[in-house]
Amino acid sequence: MLLNFLAHEGGKYFNLGDKFGVQASTYHSIVGELIDIISTHLLKKFVVWPTLRRMEEMAQHIEELHGFPGVIGCVDGTHIPIQKPLDDLSPNCYYNNRHKNFSILLQVTAMEDYSFSHVESGAPGSVHDARLFRKSSLWFEDGDRIDTLFPHEKFHILGDAAYMIKRYLMPPFKKYGHLTAGHECYNKAHSGARSLVEQAIGRLKGRWKVLLKINVNDPEKAEKIALTCIALHNLCIVGNDVCEDEVRDEQESEEEMLRQGRRVDRVYGIDQLGVRKRYNIMRHISNRN
Repeated sequence: MLLNFLAHEGGKYFNLGDKFGVQASTYHSIVGELIDIISTHLLKKFVVWPTLRRMEEMAQHIEELHGFPGVIGCVDGTHIPIQKPLDDLSPNCYYNNRHKNFSILLQVTAMEDYSFSHVESGAPGSVHDARLFRKSSLWFEDGDRIDTLFPHEKFHILGDAAYMIKRYLMPPFKKYGHLTAGHECYNKAHSGARSLVEQAIGRLKGRWKVLLKINVNDPEKAEKIALTCIALHNLCIVGNDVCEDEVRDEQESEEEMLRQGRRVDRVYGIDQLGVRKRYNIMRHISNRN
């Protein structure tokens, strides 16, 4: 019952209840209980940060494929459309102007096998990717110890141009019209490596099509459904159940990305350690080409 519900876009309890020959209330109770269990307990088992050995293997694999060193994950946000919340005092906070619908925002970090090593949820669709990152457990202030997640300074995750630069988060060089050949070389390798998170999200939504539109008006319930899909997505990968059916998110325009990037730099500042690290990575990539 649960898998059938998650596999259909906008699946409604009463429709799928008829399919299984049970009352909608019974179907609702069974599916709801399973979603609570998986999103609360199994998620912690199947969505885990990589071990040091796994990081080394991942970084080597990604560098061999795309030429970008030190990558142990790629982060991005994805919107999950929902119905207009009924009991929210300010429902417009769930309205996202770019997508023109009500949504919740998930932040996911993907690995090279298209599984997820980290997920952050609970944000309304109006929240910017960088703001959710700032509130997530992946955020470290300058001077904080980061070795619990990044045990060596050579490791980092990749984000798109809407993210801030940190010593452990590498965005591309923003295209303000003055990129050198070295910048372009870096950006090409960065784009190739970072595409894995777009593919991972695409496969997640390709398998669990309920994420294309969750027909509930309770954001917390929608969040649990989304987290259940992520846990089961990772479980399928562990079991070698490959799904190559991808539903790609609509991508922001380059102009919008640059606008957001400028705002992020202005609000959060520029991490000079991250700037120096990115420059060294650029030189490394350029020298290999």
